[in-house]
Amino acid sequence: MLKCTMIHSYPREYFELYSLAKDGFTFRQWNNEVSRIARRFTDIDECNKFKGDMLEVFAEIFFGIYKADEAIGITKYNPVDINDDYGVDATGVNVNGHNVAIQVKYRSNPAELISYADIARTYTSAIMQLNLSDVYEHNHTVYLFTNSGGVTGAFTKVMQNKVVVITKNEIKTKVDNNATFWNLAYNMIYKTLDE
Repeated sequence: MLKCTMIHSYPREYFELYSLAKDGFTFRQWNNEVSRIARRFTDIDECNKFKGDMLEVFAEIFFGIYKADEAIGITKYNPVDINDDYGVDATGVNVNGHNVAIQVKYRSNPAELISYADIARTYTSAIMQLNLSDVYEHNHTVYLFTNSGGVTGAFTKVMQNKVVVITKNEIKTKVDNNATFWNLAYNMIYKTLDE
């Protein structure tokens, strides 16, 4: 059962997308379908919100399926209430047992890099607002999950080993044509919407 509340904002769209994907999809196909479905919204802000929400739900599915992965695994994934979202989309616990902050960043243009300013808000919010002291004290405690191809040089220089960056390339290696992943994703969506 998924915890992201935004899944209930677009039930038809989620079911449509994951019904198409359930027998095997690539991450590129997923992005293309999200963009296709988003064109139904005439308001640009609603269109962009829809795309971001879709990636946030996808991130919860992804981390739920790969929670034991030694490089990216997160347990106790918990989306942050939308009213408290000041740069952290979810929290969890990494494979080292440290509390982590997770930021999900959707880019309409995947070639657009994620900047230091994008992640600085996450880092600050995790420490100051959510009191996640592990984020300050340990490396690999801020997770960036994005459909972008990478981060800027300033991002890398300042954040160093603090952030686990999961870009479209890392996502593709886990999900492309992985029928088991997509079938599990469909079942998670279906069970959540059926409640």
